[in-house]
Amino acid sequence: MTDASGTERREANRSSVLLMRTLVHGDKESVVRLLNLSEGGASVQSNDLPPPGFPVALRRGENSIRGHIAWKRGEEAGLQFESPVTRSEVLRPIPAPRRQAQVQPRRPALRSNMSNEEVLDLQRMARLAGIVIA
Repeated sequence: MTDASGTERREANRSSVLLMRTLVHGDKESVVRLLNLSEGGASVQSNDLPPPGFPVALRRGENSIRGHIAWKRGEEAGLQFESPVTRSEVLRPIPAPRRQAQVQPRRPALRSNMSNEEVLDLQRMARLAGIVIA
């Protein structure tokens, strides 16, 4: 916020961060760089920002924080959240997807009407011919 003398006045302490998030505005989504954060708002940077007063949602994965554009200067804008948020709400990591077990395809076993004795004879002949049967 800016007071009557033109000095910037902030109502909450801000933490500097440098993270990428999605800014949803209307039917558009823009990738924004989150520059700093407080419980009441955030500063973002993007070349695709809506004008001041426009309702927005700052999103990462399933987490979304609603607010509006409080100010805009060039490619930077200030967001004011609808309700106070904790730093952990914005910075909450998205759990990594669980790795699925990789199943090795198996060939079906060969079935035969040969008797055990016939199979043993075939294996002996193969060995004599230098053929290895697993």
